[in-house]
Amino acid sequence: MRLTFQNGVVLNFKTTTFAKDSVEVRIALGAGRREIPPGELFTARVVADLVLFGGLGKQSYREIDNALAPLDWPFQFEVQDKAFELSASPLTSNLETQLEVMAAYVSDPGFRPQIDARIHAAVDQAYRDYRTDPSSLVSAVPFALLAPRAGQVPPPRAQFTAPTAAEVARLFKGPLTEAPLEVTLVGDVDEKTATALVARTFGALPPRADRPRARPDIVFLRFGETPAAPVRLTHQGPSDRAMVGLTWPLFVGGADTRREEAAVDLLADIFSDALVHGARDRLGKTYSPEVHAYVTDGGDQGVLEAQVETYPADVEAVRVEALAVAARLSRGEITAAELEAVRQPRLSGMAERRQANAIWAAYLSGSSRQPQHVRDLSQNPQLVGAIGLEEVRAAARRWLGPAPLQITVLPGPEETAR
Repeated sequence: MRLTFQNGVVLNFKTTTFAKDSVEVRIALGAGRREIPPGELFTARVVADLVLFGGLGKQSYREIDNALAPLDWPFQFEVQDKAFELSASPLTSNLETQLEVMAAYVSDPGFRPQIDARIHAAVDQAYRDYRTDPSSLVSAVPFALLAPRAGQVPPPRAQFTAPTAAEVARLFKGPLTEAPLEVTLVGDVDEKTATALVARTFGALPPRADRPRARPDIVFLRFGETPAAPVRLTHQGPSDRAMVGLTWPLFVGGADTRREEAAVDLLADIFSDALVHGARDRLGKTYSPEVHAYVTDGGDQGVLEAQVETYPADVEAVRVEALAVAARLSRGEITAAELEAVRQPRLSGMAERRQANAIWAAYLSGSSRQPQHVRDLSQNPQLVGAIGLEEVRAAARRWLGPAPLQITVLPGPEETAR
């Protein structure tokens, strides 16, 4: 169900019985990443959740927390690809308070200087996580090489100055207080109650002008015709941990690419299974391979990314094995049994996720601007079930045929990690 209040606030609503006395709340607004200056995207993502601790113009975070104790009222604030989103999972009995708080934060966010210490801690933690996680390093390489101005990769720590509360306000106050609002409620609440609560909170705010908010200078990832040379990085995590990464470019997503996306998702699952069998059967060891396809609509060029966590001494053997598996698949050497072995678990996973409030909230949030999302939730299982063996083989030839970007991450000194 969807309705629009007189002030322009949109409400997406779905009653479910998946979880008693539980509701998922999502507030979508603005243009997300596309509204942030490219050079400040890393900063925005690190500090977004600290908007909560900046409190309100009239009350500090501590004052709000004391007034609402013992309720669990805090929410998350996130920079997504096409919108900013506030999210929370309150009890149905606390839903009114949760909506009141979130409506206050999109009306009068405080950005108080008390968050400066939290900002420094968040920045330090972000760099620590990045330097010690081989997977993050592998995923960042395409952006570092091909779209350095996109802001997806943190600059060297010595060159990065943590922002102040005033700078956080410059990034987020505009979208929070000016952008049109889309509220999504999914869970154990009836339509009459949900409508009344949103009417008293977000529906009572002043109207907001609906204008384009995306910047014209946003940089998206695009691969060139010539594969980049192999990349070797170091991390500062455990000394017995290494990773091999292989990245193939895909395509920019859209409403007309859904069937190809489904075929590539199945191909990724087949690739992952083959890597597990290869590491165990041919190499006689057990590693942790993961293969995923990432495609977004109208943004970054998608990638098919294979990552195999291994031991430093086994990196070369794993790299050769992963390339050999990819070569076999790219020749179309995929059996019907291999396809069915991954199709059923994927369909089962989709069915299980559809029995949770969170997945419905994720697809409904922002759906007035992106209606394809809701259709995707219902159509994806049919697509996955309809993809034939020849389609998967064709996808393997098309996307795994070209040489991948090869990335190796080994433990090493900090100065070499980027």
